[in-house]
Amino acid sequence: MDLYGEQNDTKIDLFWESSFEKDIVKFEIQRKNIQNQFEPIGELGVQANMTYTFTDDKPNFGVNTYRIKAIDEQGIYTYSNEIELEYLDNVAYKIYPNPTNNRLFIEIKETQSERVEFRVYDSLGKLVDIGVWQIANGNFFQESYLLPNIGNGIYFYELINGSNQYQGKFIVTK
Repeated sequence: MDLYGEQNDTKIDLFWESSFEKDIVKFEIQRKNIQNQFEPIGELGVQANMTYTFTDDKPNFGVNTYRIKAIDEQGIYTYSNEIELEYLDNVAYKIYPNPTNNRLFIEIKETQSERVEFRVYDSLGKLVDIGVWQIANGNFFQESYLLPNIGNGIYFYELINGSNQYQGKFIVTK
């Protein structure tokens, strides 16, 4: 299986061909989460033409890593190659400066709910802090976020606003 893909407006389309479908019963489409673990985001059954397309309707902002898990009748599976695709959606939000020493500024162009949540993870995927704000829906959001007492290094974030989830990383240098 040779997996490839492309951004299509607000979605990511994945494509692959399979020539060894004798015992394959389904394909599980997987994407890495913020903890750097693959998780299923969809599933397709076997098709006669052996050419497949899957659309990720809600890609994460930034880099998305995908792979396909082909599962046979006995539950034995193989994986496709992994691909990374960057998703950008007209800069719906900004987090800056990066690198930072102890403070980040968070901006959201138009909020989708009355709650904004900002989660910070260390390089091992362990949650180290959560910031939560109650806001007016549909407005521009800007907030200064003081980081907890954390050391130098690379950290990952997840910004959640309604059904929108954005992921990325930032560097702390003190």
